[in-house]
Amino acid sequence: MDMDGYCRPRTHDPLAADSWFRNKICCDKLKELSLVECGLRPESVSSLILQSCSSLEMVCLDRCDDLYDSGLISLSEKSRGLKNISLKSFSVTYLTETSFKALSRNCPSLENVEFAVPSVRSFPEWAPSITIDAILALTNSCLIRALVLKNVDFLSGSAMDALSLASPRLETLEIKRARRLTDLGIRFVNNFPRLVNLLIIRRHRITDDGLKPLIETKKLDCLKTIVVSPSKVCKGC
Repeated sequence: MDMDGYCRPRTHDPLAADSWFRNKICCDKLKELSLVECGLRPESVSSLILQSCSSLEMVCLDRCDDLYDSGLISLSEKSRGLKNISLKSFSVTYLTETSFKALSRNCPSLENVEFAVPSVRSFPEWAPSITIDAILALTNSCLIRALVLKNVDFLSGSAMDALSLASPRLETLEIKRARRLTDLGIRFVNNFPRLVNLLIIRRHRITDDGLKPLIETKKLDCLKTIVVSPSKVCKGC
């Protein structure tokens, strides 16, 4: 079974890394890079590939191990034209808000962000130190038009209020299994000035009554909700 959020153990091949150094493969003009289920220790081939890119516009680092602040900071400094980034289900203990603030500072053209962490209930040792301030740094400084947040514990009512006020360009928002979000918090969706597409994968704390005001205002072009029963959610989701 593929458990979303589960980080599998990685092995490092020093011969492969040594070959990479010898051949000096150039990635300067690479625009898109997807590294999925890779180990990103500084000496790994995947990390060397990421470090050698200086023109990335899209990067996917889903389910990668050993992603540290230094890796994302280096990425933001080298690929300042970055427009899309996906960080889903990694070992969140290694990342802090410093990474997100570096992205907001160095990548003003960033438009699409996907951020997901392992379920805190299933993996309590990976409880994130990241707060809503990390996301606000991006929406305040970058051209964020699409945002996906999954399993984030910081998305409360006050966080939604702050996000709505700090996201002047946001058009698409996907919220998946934010367990602290309630009917009260979801009503702040109406405060997003340009939001037209909303997807919510919800549990019992968000009800039809909470969604009713969103429908009545007719601000959204597309509203999709999926109800998930906690008893049916697999370990790691």
